[in-house]
Amino acid sequence: MNAPLDPAKPRTEVVAFLAAGSGSGRTSGVANVAWLLGAAGRRVLVVDWSAEATSVHEYLRPYHIGTADAGEALIRAYTTLMTGAEGKPYTVERHEMPGGRGRVDVVGVPDGNGGLPTTPRALGMRAYLEIREQLRTSGYDHVLIDAPPGTDETLARSVAALCDTTVMCFRSSHQAIQDSATLAKMIRTLAPTHLAIVPVVTMFDRRYPLKADQSQKAIQDAFGTMLAEPRLGTTTTPRIVEIPYYPYGVMFDPMIAVLAEDPDQPLVLTEAYQQLADEVAGGNPIRPTPVPDVIRARYRRGFGLSTQEAADRIGIAYAPEVRLWAEWLRDRLIGAGVEVTALRSGHEWIADENPPELVVVTGGETNAKPFGRAVRALRGREHPADVVQLLPPGHSVELPRVTAVIAVDALGEEVAVKRLLAHFGLIRQEVVVPPRSRFPADGPTLVGRPQRPAMLIGRDKDVENLRDTLLEQGSGRGAPLTISGMRGVGKSALVAEYAYRFAADYDVVWWIPAHDRQSVLASLTDLAGNLHKRELGRTAAQNALDIDTTGTRFDRWLLIYDDVDPEAVADLLPTSGAGHTLMTTTVATAPGIELRPPPDASLIVKWFAPQLDTEDTLRIAAAVDGLPLAAEVAGRWLAEHVRRRKALGAAESEAVREAVEHFLATTDEGDAGAGAVNRVVHFVLETLMSTSNGRMAIRLAELCSFLSPTGVDLRLLRIRALTNQLVADGNPDGDALRKDSLELDRILWNGTRCGLFQVDWSARPVLRMHRSVQLRLRALMTDGEPARRRAQALVCLAAYAPNEDNEKLPDRHGRFRELERHIGSSGALDSDNDGVRRWLVNQARFYYTDGHAAAWRAVRPQIAALVEQWEARFDRETDTLWARLVNQLANLHRALGQHQVALELDMAVLRVQRRSLSVTHPRTLVTARGRAADLRGLGHFADALTEDDTTFRRFRDELGADHPSTRNAANNFALAMYLAGDQVKALEYEEGNHRRLLRLVGADDTMTWWSLCNIGQYAREIGDYDKALTALRTALDGVRGAPVPNNHLELRIVWYHAITLRRMGRLRQARDRTSRALRGHQEARGVDHPITVACQLSLAADERRSNPTRSVELVQDCLRVYTRSLNFKESHPFVALCRTALGQSLRAARRFDDAVTAAEAGWRALDDRLSSAHPWTLAAAIDHCAALAAAGDVAAAAVKAHKTYEQCLDNLSGDHPCTEAARVNALEASGGRTGWRDIDVDIPQT
Repeated sequence: MNAPLDPAKPRTEVVAFLAAGSGSGRTSGVANVAWLLGAAGRRVLVVDWSAEATSVHEYLRPYHIGTADAGEALIRAYTTLMTGAEGKPYTVERHEMPGGRGRVDVVGVPDGNGGLPTTPRALGMRAYLEIREQLRTSGYDHVLIDAPPGTDETLARSVAALCDTTVMCFRSSHQAIQDSATLAKMIRTLAPTHLAIVPVVTMFDRRYPLKADQSQKAIQDAFGTMLAEPRLGTTTTPRIVEIPYYPYGVMFDPMIAVLAEDPDQPLVLTEAYQQLADEVAGGNPIRPTPVPDVIRARYRRGFGLSTQEAADRIGIAYAPEVRLWAEWLRDRLIGAGVEVTALRSGHEWIADENPPELVVVTGGETNAKPFGRAVRALRGREHPADVVQLLPPGHSVELPRVTAVIAVDALGEEVAVKRLLAHFGLIRQEVVVPPRSRFPADGPTLVGRPQRPAMLIGRDKDVENLRDTLLEQGSGRGAPLTISGMRGVGKSALVAEYAYRFAADYDVVWWIPAHDRQSVLASLTDLAGNLHKRELGRTAAQNALDIDTTGTRFDRWLLIYDDVDPEAVADLLPTSGAGHTLMTTTVATAPGIELRPPPDASLIVKWFAPQLDTEDTLRIAAAVDGLPLAAEVAGRWLAEHVRRRKALGAAESEAVREAVEHFLATTDEGDAGAGAVNRVVHFVLETLMSTSNGRMAIRLAELCSFLSPTGVDLRLLRIRALTNQLVADGNPDGDALRKDSLELDRILWNGTRCGLFQVDWSARPVLRMHRSVQLRLRALMTDGEPARRRAQALVCLAAYAPNEDNEKLPDRHGRFRELERHIGSSGALDSDNDGVRRWLVNQARFYYTDGHAAAWRAVRPQIAALVEQWEARFDRETDTLWARLVNQLANLHRALGQHQVALELDMAVLRVQRRSLSVTHPRTLVTARGRAADLRGLGHFADALTEDDTTFRRFRDELGADHPSTRNAANNFALAMYLAGDQVKALEYEEGNHRRLLRLVGADDTMTWWSLCNIGQYAREIGDYDKALTALRTALDGVRGAPVPNNHLELRIVWYHAITLRRMGRLRQARDRTSRALRGHQEARGVDHPITVACQLSLAADERRSNPTRSVELVQDCLRVYTRSLNFKESHPFVALCRTALGQSLRAARRFDDAVTAAEAGWRALDDRLSSAHPWTLAAAIDHCAALAAAGDVAAAAVKAHKTYEQCLDNLSGDHPCTEAARVNALEASGGRTGWRDIDVDIPQT
């Protein structure tokens, strides 16, 4: 292996290879000499000035591993020589010899420097000398310059100034000899100091002795005086080097002759190049490492010089924890044509008399030790095996005596692969990689999984078996693989470790707590949201499980259903796709793996109780049947008992003996029929019962047994309500906790030390309790205790839930996400407690306000089922919580664009509320506000205006003008006015609302930004584009700068901003922004949502002028969704506007008759539904005029144009966009030759 570059080493020899003409073998000579010098341990830099097709880099390319750092000073000097001081820096390409025997760097590679000059420019002598000094102090032993052929004076001056030696290459013809000698003399004349000349005659053919002798004499005569002078500072003189004639392929193909020569014949080329390398080294013999037979054989086979068919054999030995790296390596070697043997331990290959070359992939220090012993044995043989160590990222323990170490972290994938192939002399240019193989350092795109097990003892073989089984099963359409076994055997830990070791083999890794159906649905909802799956009419589970339909980003996935009843989730499992599904369960099903206790469970005991000796740990492990969970709890208890006894003054040996004997005696007395986990838990509880703090730990654990086994946020455990429950019933053990909340931390630590639960004190601390422990605690409770503890847990959850009046609570989102995972475990859905039911109502509202389409669809059936439950259990006339829950269900339907269903729900609630509360009660008004939104979405604008007007006035009377609910109602009232056709009044009203909001909540509030967005919309519609842009930009800046993102509002603003730009004629900017908004709406709401469709219609308007065919397709798709998917009637204003837009697009596509039909249908529907005075109707009439004129019916267009203009003057302002367009059309109809105008109408968000 070459030593690193060190400027303190002896000065560098700079040697130029020149030729007066082409075809001299000059570049081949540079490549071979560089190779031999590198193989002798010399540090070599090749400077490539040749512009010929075959460069030195081409000769060395099979061993190219990437770029190298040759030092800033050297590169700066070289750049100055080639381009000037300010030029772009050149790169240095590194080539590494097989077996780590040396390396050669090349600067100036033609295809690696972005078109930079390949020959030097003219400089003054001082500049040359400065660059020469940089070359000679660069840390390289030799700098070899491959100069282009010819007698260019600038090139000659550069060589003369920079070099110590010049190698003159030429063929044996008389003219070539004379031209070469002339060039050599010119360079000698230009050189500032003595310059050695080495003549090299190539393709020298000694088969004709007379001719060969004549050539020798001619060379001697031409170079005589130059050969007679000794080298500077020595007594040696240069010699003529003869490169013998050789078959054409080896001599002139870009291959290294010293590797390509037939080993069964005399190595005449190698000997000649060895002599030349000696001359380049100043006449001092070099000693290159001989080329191993296997490397020469691979090189010759790679260039077709050998017919040997024996496969290359390389073994891969790996530590189990880094198996994925071994698989990645295996695929690359197989792709390079290698026969690979995978070895899982050193013992498999130490005994092999002729072991293959080997790559050892190691993990941490523990796993590296056995490989270190094996490597020493292999390398210590008479014929040592070639062993390379591959260090994955994050690992740094190098094995002793390996041939080479390849640290992936420092190199990256491409360089690591090149170094590996170069090391073994595998020169295949293209490595064919299996489609599944990928670089393990890249990791998955999406990950949701628990923490990695802190320790996993005795399970490496099980993880390997799981991997083998999944690979044999293949991916996609096979049944989920079950990991079954008794509780506490370590199923979850096993699959969690698999999820970490092999995560990089997947695009998505997602852990699904499956102890109850609610948890499965919640996890799948999160997954669907992260995957942006929003198809209409599909549940979140379906969306999440069809991962493969999202495209290449999520090609492969790993879903883990933990602690599952297979029958209970059968409809929530994937049925297709290129992924793997694992289920941990106590029910064995096929296909599956039954997990048994590990053979070395005593090591688990030792991990937690290191004070015990081997014999004691074996006895303890046997007592707990080898179950990992039981062994862990036992170890924790033993360590704690020993600690306490030592604190009382006992010697450690005495404390250990007493603890072991007491544990064994007590567990032996337990119920033999009970499982080991149950016996150990019972034993721990008896121990904790002996102290006040221990009893409090039990009380806390009993309460947490009704919460999710995935963990409980410690912030939930610290609330006052939980403290009250722990000290309820006059519990004297709670006195300390009543007075000091820090006492809870002592309780947590006590329970943790005894193994009852675990506390993770990371950034967001949580308490975790194994499901087996939870179930055992419940089973040990006396009559009535389970119901009481469950009720206490529910009281705590309800107290933790944010109320409806604190939606701006900083940790509101985090609290509801925490509460979500406890709904199923706690039995909250079956509770009659009003506090719990209030929490569930607000939880449902959280899904609506903070969710996305996937979440809305997932929770909608669950909330609907809860509504039915409450209807059966409570009196609707008096149960306000039922009404509020129905409100949230209506909100979800409305958010999904299902306005008719939402309207029916709101009407059902309104009928009850108007009887039981009053028409003016705020809760009644909230429902009425929702009903108005339903009416707007269904296109009943006049009815919506009446409802919004009444609701706003009643809110103002009941809660005051400044109340947030009143302000929301004012916003809706302005929107209703806009939809009903009074755009000016809508703008005035919203501007007044905005001024009040600025006073009440300030400029940095969501309500203020919503108001600005509406102002922008209304101002745009009346033609005040400057006001619209200002309002929209201000709102967008506010939303993007907010600490909590509001994706829905941001998309709305971007969309409205794009519409405004289009109306101003800035079409390209408009199209870009609309496209971005449309993609966002598709992801956030789904492709068939009314808002998404409206945004797509805006994009059709953007495309109309530049791509009318595409515009027609977009509008037709919108019509299909409106009329078929959403079941909107033809009379719906949005369908009518869509037909109007279709007429515009058809006219742009020159389908004039179809355009008239569509435009007329749109205009008539709007005229019937809204009125002839509505701005949308007038716009549709204007568009109909333009369509008629384009179709050739100018007379009809003229009549309609004049009438429409009169209507615009009667109902709109003179500067309204519709009025202006109608004026132009009327002028055109009168022969004004102004052209027919149409006008866009974009469907708003209601």
